[in-house]
Amino acid sequence: MQVTIELIDSRAPGDSSVEYVATLTTSGPEIEKGTTDTADARVQATTRAWKALILGRAPLEDHDEIEITGDSAAVHALLEGTRLELETPEPSSE
Repeated sequence: MQVTIELIDSRAPGDSSVEYVATLTTSGPEIEKGTTDTADARVQATTRAWKALILGRAPLEDHDEIEITGDSAAVHALLEGTRLELETPEPSSE
């Protein structure tokens, strides 16, 4: 499964976007800079919205700065494979 991700830098309005190709494999996602014509889905997003998805685990449907064309299930699978699992530290017994 492949997803093309076009990110637009939220900090610099008017800057050109950067494209990445994410391929989901049995060993996990592989993401590299570039483009492909064979992607199952294409995502256009600001860096702010993408960070909220990956770091903040925000629901994909809650962002108006994200546009998906193609197979949305592929985008959901990519997010599940790349979201960071942040561990909560155990309270100290002192």
